[in-house]
Amino acid sequence: MPLIVGRGEGARVWSSVGERLLDFSCGALMPLGHTGPAVLEKLSLCLGPGQESPDRIALMRKLAEVVPGGMNRRVLLCDSGREALARAVELAQATTGRGRVVYLADVEGDEPRLGKDVAAVVVHPLDGRLPVVAESCRAAGALLVDDESGIAPGMSGRVLAIELAAVRPDVYVLGRGLAAGYPFGACVTGSSALRWKAAPPAGSPAGSRIAVEYLQALEEGLLVHAQVRGAALAARLAGIAGQERVLGAGLYLALRFETAGQAAGFRAGCRKRGLLLAPVTDRVVGVWPPLVVSEEETIEASEAAAAAFAGTAG
Repeated sequence: MPLIVGRGEGARVWSSVGERLLDFSCGALMPLGHTGPAVLEKLSLCLGPGQESPDRIALMRKLAEVVPGGMNRRVLLCDSGREALARAVELAQATTGRGRVVYLADVEGDEPRLGKDVAAVVVHPLDGRLPVVAESCRAAGALLVDDESGIAPGMSGRVLAIELAAVRPDVYVLGRGLAAGYPFGACVTGSSALRWKAAPPAGSPAGSRIAVEYLQALEEGLLVHAQVRGAALAARLAGIAGQERVLGAGLYLALRFETAGQAAGFRAGCRKRGLLLAPVTDRVVGVWPPLVVSEEETIEASEAAAAAFAGTAG
């Protein structure tokens, strides 16, 4: 039976039939959970889509500041993460004069073979092959595109998850998590040498305002909260399932299982105990609480996960 959410508050949801559940599946794209930021109350004051506003300008400056490497870069606001990724690919193709794009998630093995026709390699920021792939891109003259459209800033314990790999991509892609779940996206280049020939206005003032507020909240303590809560939750998951099964960083965590059946059984067991988790692959289960999760909620979720894991193992 599909879950129909009646209402939500923070890390909790209530189904249409009255179930009270902990939602540890939402944080990747809704980092503030099911209660929007206070800035949502101001949306009625925003300008219409496509119009310039101080919030759009402030966000572009803020993104240039928080992305590693200094202020010398270009920022393009978009209406979704998918659009932002498309604009990043478009930039790579125009810059290199090549057409082929390699998505690292679809490549098996430690290193993709890059021909002279490759314009860009699109990578997940927590892919362990990043350092090697970055070297391959430089050697082949291809652009490295960091796709963070599925990870809200701060969820990894860093503003951008790729900071953990000490790799500097050519283009950073952000999605709706930047605006706490509001439809939005952005591209940030690694240097001002990369630029779009035409950049029509996009990225609504409403989304820009929320994104500015969200990035400020990270600086004011939410990022540290993610690091502390994430470390505690990771330790609990390691105690339950073993360190070798725990993936990710901050509050963007996952558990890896040997078989698809075990992963499905674990998710079902957690759901039965009032804990919602995210399917990542057939053998990997995402544990993505919102950044506002409390210590009591992480303990409650850990107890449910422990019981579900014991049932799966048995």
